[in-house]
Amino acid sequence: VALIGILSTIGIVAFSGYTESSAQKAAENSLGAMRLAQQEYKSNNGTFYQTSGTTGVCTPTTTTTANIVTNLFGETDNLKEQRYYFCITATAADYTLTAKHTSKTCQITLTNLNIYNRTGCDG
Repeated sequence: VALIGILSTIGIVAFSGYTESSAQKAAENSLGAMRLAQQEYKSNNGTFYQTSGTTGVCTPTTTTTANIVTNLFGETDNLKEQRYYFCITATAADYTLTAKHTSKTCQITLTNLNIYNRTGCDG
């Protein structure tokens, strides 16, 4: 019984790590899709889309995530079903896309130059 308990604990920890890793990868894939959507948005509107107003700082929330879905994806994406919130800062020449885990410290950014930066993320 003790051996089964130990093996179960190891299995649960490993499974938890795999699910967090897949959630992080899903967020990175969503940032990549947003990057493509930003190019289309700029082509159609002459500027990059941003959720940050004029402050240049964004804090990912459910509201900023919903606004991205509405304005960049036309309600066809399921960002709200992920473990991350999203936001966008932009200037006339560039932008930064941000994904922040809903309950952990992991934050991932993607620039218009296709450079990813991960802060507080495992692995």
